[in-house]
Amino acid sequence: LFKKVAKNDFNLRPDSPCVGAALPATWLMDALDLNGRPRVSKDGTQDIGCYQLRPPIATTLSVR
Repeated sequence: LFKKVAKNDFNLRPDSPCVGAALPATWLMDALDLNGRPRVSKDGTQDIGCYQLRPPIATTLSVR
């Protein structure tokens, strides 16, 4: 499941079965995807394909 295939955007969607589904490859530890992001997520997983899913941006809620 890609973001926008019609516009040639083959970045993974969060619901793609390729997210975190790659077998661990030690040679990818310092590698970058085609967007220049690390191939290995902070939790140690790797995505299948040439793009690593961008982690969600954290939201901080402050209540007074």
